[in-house]
Amino acid sequence: NSLRSYLDSKDARFLHCYISFRSEVETREFVESELAAGRRVVVPVIDGVKEEQLLVHTEVKGLQALKRGPFGLEEPLERTPASLADLDAVIVPLQDVLVAIRRRISLDVLRVRCGTTSSRSMSMSGW
Repeated sequence: NSLRSYLDSKDARFLHCYISFRSEVETREFVESELAAGRRVVVPVIDGVKEEQLLVHTEVKGLQALKRGPFGLEEPLERTPASLADLDAVIVPLQDVLVAIRRRISLDVLRVRCGTTSSRSMSMSGW
């Protein structure tokens, strides 16, 4: 409810949200309720063949028709390509973001210690 209240306070009408997988915070009910409230929702999907897979984004009207895609993630059968330019909010699984941040910081610290890059690469800008 606090997320929904926050989105309401920001007048967010166009959201990007993941479809939960394994131990991630469950999002299916949230996505369905946001759609029922009239918000537009985009989810990430993997497109392409194994050698050339891309992360793309598709607008959904519901989560009734899902299939297992690459990596075992559920993806909508029907795909409607979406531009991310007008998104009001992006909901991501925080655990995965923290892992990515830790990996990035570790790589940057290693590069600085090895003298392969300047210490300016340590900033969070551009993420």
